[in-house]
Amino acid sequence: MPENSKIKLSFSLRSLLAVASASLILSGCGGVLDKVKFGQARDESPAVGAISNDEAVSPPQDVDAEATLVYQILLGEIAHQRGDIHLSAEAFYRAAKDTRDKALVKRATTMAIAAKQYDMAQDLAQIWAEEMPDDPIGHDTLGLLLLEKGDVQGAKKQLSRSVSLRKDQLAAAFQRVAEIISSRKGVSAVQKIAVMKSIADQYPKEADAQYSLAYVALLADDAGTALAAVNKALTMRPDWQEAALIKLSLLEEKKDLPALKKFASDFLGKYPQSRQFRVAYARALITSDDLKEATRQFKQVLKYEPDSAEAALAVGLLALDSEDYDEAEKYLLKVLELDDTQDQAQLYLGQVAEARKQYDKAIKWYGAVKKPELQMEARLRLIGAMANKGDVDGALKLLDATPAFDREQRIQVYLSRENILRQAGRDKEALEVLNKALKEYPADPDLLYSRGLIAANLHDIELAETDLREVLKLEPDNAHAMNALGYTLAESTDRYDEARQLITRALELRPGDPFILDSLGWVEYKLGNTDQAIELLRKAMKEKYDPEIAAHLSEALYSKGDRKAAKALLTKALADDPKHEALIKAAEKIGQ
Repeated sequence: MPENSKIKLSFSLRSLLAVASASLILSGCGGVLDKVKFGQARDESPAVGAISNDEAVSPPQDVDAEATLVYQILLGEIAHQRGDIHLSAEAFYRAAKDTRDKALVKRATTMAIAAKQYDMAQDLAQIWAEEMPDDPIGHDTLGLLLLEKGDVQGAKKQLSRSVSLRKDQLAAAFQRVAEIISSRKGVSAVQKIAVMKSIADQYPKEADAQYSLAYVALLADDAGTALAAVNKALTMRPDWQEAALIKLSLLEEKKDLPALKKFASDFLGKYPQSRQFRVAYARALITSDDLKEATRQFKQVLKYEPDSAEAALAVGLLALDSEDYDEAEKYLLKVLELDDTQDQAQLYLGQVAEARKQYDKAIKWYGAVKKPELQMEARLRLIGAMANKGDVDGALKLLDATPAFDREQRIQVYLSRENILRQAGRDKEALEVLNKALKEYPADPDLLYSRGLIAANLHDIELAETDLREVLKLEPDNAHAMNALGYTLAESTDRYDEARQLITRALELRPGDPFILDSLGWVEYKLGNTDQAIELLRKAMKEKYDPEIAAHLSEALYSKGDRKAAKALLTKALADDPKHEALIKAAEKIGQ
């Protein structure tokens, strides 16, 4: 330790603090501290004016160097306890500067950073790095402070030194430095990457160095640098799942689905038991609407981990989404075998039963849900199942007794009531419900959308258009609202070109959506483009069977002259849904 002109200490901070109170009393410092209330005069000493921080930090003139040091330390401790971090930081700073004591320097640096006194902190961190050259934390701290000031070269030097001191734990060293660099909000992406790259370049054979560079670049939104670095890491360690996950996320962000699939297929072909990677890949496939391949990947997870309730739940949900109810039920029941606390499985089993029109069974499943975060949804679905069973009044009565604790829940109750009434053919009552709801929540897009649909059903085209256009003001990329408005214009006006523009844009936002395809096919039919209409409607039917799509396709086929196919389609659809309004209208038009 460098020698101070006045004192030379051989004891630690702990021992110094242990003798602080005795030394203070002997040196006569108590009188000054007794007068100081950290910037204010004590209440019992009105004649004593407020003492500034500078005055508080300066001890009496008639004390020796050791007592001065004790004064600074004790003042720093008391100030810290009383919440005056600025005074505490300054007191510790003076003590540390005078002594260059290791423990004091560390404590003072920490206090200066806490007080956001960064110049002071940098000064102390420099002492830390000089006095404790083999302590990587000191170099970390100094490197961080230099980076904050934009001193990229200085930061490189200190953080490189930190890594070299952890040569026996290089992976952890790279990770720590990468986290330090990435955490700095006031530092540009270019500077962050420059520092990390400089360090990584010193270890060209270390995959962890490239991984850390990829991590920093990823958080700095430099996908190119991140991808190049992670490719290098995987070249050195081809089986590294964490690096593969970064590459997967980068390819997903680029929306390069062919490259993503090839990379994932190659990686899983070589390392089939990489569970975390396989699950991430399956989720990426769901995002890109490749549900079939996503299902296959989750089934592969189950192959290696047959007791994975999460994977079984994923397969069940994907089957439910694809309307494969037998498959959905099989895997959701498996979930409950593996984990009987999985209320989500019971909620989805209720949906399976409801889709099969097994309403009593659906009600039973919904009623079994116990988790508080799922109970509201389960209750509303139970009420819906009651209404679908035919007990509309009972469902509405139970809905009246359903507590709603926040805005979202109140809106869901309104929408549930409207849906029950609309399904029961009571559109005017449904409209009244939505009018009331919109008085309470006038700019809610879900309520506006629902009222637009009801207004269209009641042939109030002006209100329907007003509400749906308001939704599009609030949510310009709402494909459902675009589709609904376009379909309404096609069905109830002669504004077919405008309708087609809206629906085409909706389809761009949601490619392959069967209901939007149906709307576009119906517009083309209205415009006299029957062949194009049939093509679109058949594509919609392939994606999802729906009675309204069937009604539209049967009309288009009949208009084209294919009366046999039209009647066959309509006969089958009516057998399944004999009371469906669109099917009944289509039957009247083609003389069924």
